[in-house]
Amino acid sequence: MIQRDKAIVLLDDATEVESLAEGLSARISLDEFQALYTSFLIDLLSQLVNLSSTSIFLFTEYYLERNRWFKSLGSRAELRLLPTEEEVSLHIAESLFAEGYRRLLFLTCRNPIAPMQEIQTTFHLLQLEDDVIVVGPTEDRDWYIAGIKSLHIPLLKELDLHSRDRYDQVLKAICNLDVLTFALQPRYDVVSAPDIERLRREIETRIIESQPYPQKTRDQFFQLGKKLSP
Repeated sequence: MIQRDKAIVLLDDATEVESLAEGLSARISLDEFQALYTSFLIDLLSQLVNLSSTSIFLFTEYYLERNRWFKSLGSRAELRLLPTEEEVSLHIAESLFAEGYRRLLFLTCRNPIAPMQEIQTTFHLLQLEDDVIVVGPTEDRDWYIAGIKSLHIPLLKELDLHSRDRYDQVLKAICNLDVLTFALQPRYDVVSAPDIERLRREIETRIIESQPYPQKTRDQFFQLGKKLSP
């Protein structure tokens, strides 16, 4: 078996997209949100493919739509259909571990600025012991990153749930596993109009400071104009 070592998994499912769209439904249409969310994905993946020795997977329900632009990312990223089984993350983890990957990192798509430092930290922490879990919360008590090197079924089941305070349920599952666990610093999700404004300010700050910024997302902000203004 070829040891491929590191993989990042992004999940792009309809339930997640629709739940995010609800937070902005008073300002933009579902089609406009779909365009904005697509820009999130493109920007996020464009950053992730620059990571060395790391495979990037986007598992999606929108295979045909995503495939129109996905090939431009190059061979470092792979587009796959989202499993139809209920326990999506579990089936994905089983598949990737079987393919030879040793460290898996699940990442949400709710912010187009990739948490590059947290990703590097997660992969480093996963090397410290034979079995380690790394999780990162969002400010609204969801999760944005989860790193594993073993098939922890209770944790993987919780990652799929779409509920309030999902991070608390993730922690509860981890506590029952008796595994060395590291928690990362919180970050914000873009799930509401104030979050959009916060992201807009962060992008403009990055431009002023000559830092990398999500270009597709900024383009969408210009197109939507005052619809996203606070």
